Amino acid sequence: MYFDEAEAVIRAHIETQWALSVYAVMPLVFEAEIPTVSENYIAIIIDGIRGEGSKYGGTGKRFTIEDGIVYIHAFVPQGAGKAAASGPVRAMSSILELQTVGT
Repeated sequence: MYFDEAEAVIRAHIETQWALSVYAVMPLVFEAEIPTVSENYIAIIIDGIRGEGSKYGGTGKRFTIEDGIVYIHAFVPQGAGKAAASGPVRAMSSILELQTVGT
């Protein structure tokens, strides 16, 4: 899978799962997008996929597992406290951590 395809799959997974979370009121802002006027938002940077993914199976029946890095940044008003920023980041981490999000 090429990076732009992987990025689209990862983004769709993030948006779908985030809408189901208790923090869904916080808007998501992906790399190179302009934040909304909200004081609270989550910035997501999908940095890449590892090119040397693991290969399994014999000839004609192989599959690979590739991984990558997604950076998560929570922006909250000054003085809101650590929990206001760390809670949404933990929730986003659980959405992504060790998940298979595409074929």
